[in-house]
Amino acid sequence: MFLIEDGVLQEYKNDNSASVIIPDGVRKIAEGVFAGNKTLKRVIISEGVEEIASGAFYHCTALSDVVLPSTLSCIYEDAFAHCYALSRIELPANLKFIGNNAFRACHHILSLVIPDNCDFGTGIIDDCWSLKSVTLPSDTAYVDAFLFSECSSLESININSDNNSKYISDDGILYTADRQCLVRMPSAMAKGDIEIPEGVTAIGESAFAGCDELVSLHLPSSIEEIGQDAFKDCSSLARFVVEDGFLTTIDGMLLRGHKLLACPPDWKSKDNVLQVPDYVEELAPYAFANCCNIYKIILPKHLMTIPKGLCARCSSLTEIDIPEECDYIPSRAFLGCKSLMNITIPSGITKIEDSAFEGCTSLCNVDMPDDITYIGSFAFADCNSMTIVDLPASLEELGSGAFAYSGLTSVAIPYSVKLMGKCAFACCQDLTTVSMSPILSANPDSSWFWECPNILLA
Repeated sequence: MFLIEDGVLQEYKNDNSASVIIPDGVRKIAEGVFAGNKTLKRVIISEGVEEIASGAFYHCTALSDVVLPSTLSCIYEDAFAHCYALSRIELPANLKFIGNNAFRACHHILSLVIPDNCDFGTGIIDDCWSLKSVTLPSDTAYVDAFLFSECSSLESININSDNNSKYISDDGILYTADRQCLVRMPSAMAKGDIEIPEGVTAIGESAFAGCDELVSLHLPSSIEEIGQDAFKDCSSLARFVVEDGFLTTIDGMLLRGHKLLACPPDWKSKDNVLQVPDYVEELAPYAFANCCNIYKIILPKHLMTIPKGLCARCSSLTEIDIPEECDYIPSRAFLGCKSLMNITIPSGITKIEDSAFEGCTSLCNVDMPDDITYIGSFAFADCNSMTIVDLPASLEELGSGAFAYSGLTSVAIPYSVKLMGKCAFACCQDLTTVSMSPILSANPDSSWFWECPNILLA
């Protein structure tokens, strides 16, 4: 039943048993030993086992109960990922490491206590949608913004000690130790109206992500900063409420002085056209991100820059004019704007940065000026309605995957292009004709046109 070599459990010959006891003498369970087992319901891992390797129990869909030994020190990535039935697991006090995605999509786990002095990777409890509480080590020094992604039942985030120098838990809400930044609001707590206490100056990256029952947010006048995707997937958040002070709301938008901080994802108006007041001098990164009802945004003409992620995932956006004084299109500015069909990039713009228009699946017409010198990685990736693009003669560099998965049928790469990243036009299924300079032709990269089955090079 077991193949063991030098203390490593290398293979388990499935006999359709519902329960397994790992034999004495095993120090390590190797990669994928039990992966995909559909009959295993209970595992007792005997004392002496120190490591559970990557994917050892991956996708054991019936596994509901695991007993871990006190000797266990490392659980590697994906070790128990997609064990949908797993409802209870007690981590031993001597555990030192949990790898990325170790318990990802364990849909029935109700609680998890990570012991002190244990380092843990990203996504370890991602998509654990029954998880109600998680306790972090007292020495936790960093909490990844996506640690609690898709944990829709989460009611409390706790710290093993009140003496952590980086973080503190207050009524199950995670703050930085100085209480100035709200790091994470448990999704199940954020229902209806929520009030953030006075003194909080920042809402962290993805702090309210997935809080889809949050309707309104009462903000203290101390708020100065709102992090990237702070309200991602907060599909019911319709308004910010502020008291007299530094913060104001104008037509639903949140401002601090002349800086526009955010717009609630469920913002609506009679015509769903959002006009930014002319006195606004600065826009915060991701200010309009995830606003799914907006058809058109009117920006002040005097703006000299637009921030990264400004309109990311504004799925209904069809029209926006980029201010003429801007000199670049920042990263992720229009990522996932699936309804955007046409865009005119004003003269003076020299760079289109990474993922600026990635996933704009309706985008078919892009008017580029002669000033463009750089198009970043994945800038127009997955723009599958784009069949033609006129690249300007000023262009010098194309980033990796710049037009990957686009609908291009032909492309003329200007002779001015000196650098072209990997997979620049990969997976363009309809691409048939390409012309490029002798410099690029002399040193081709096989990945440039990977999975372009109909291509002819001119």
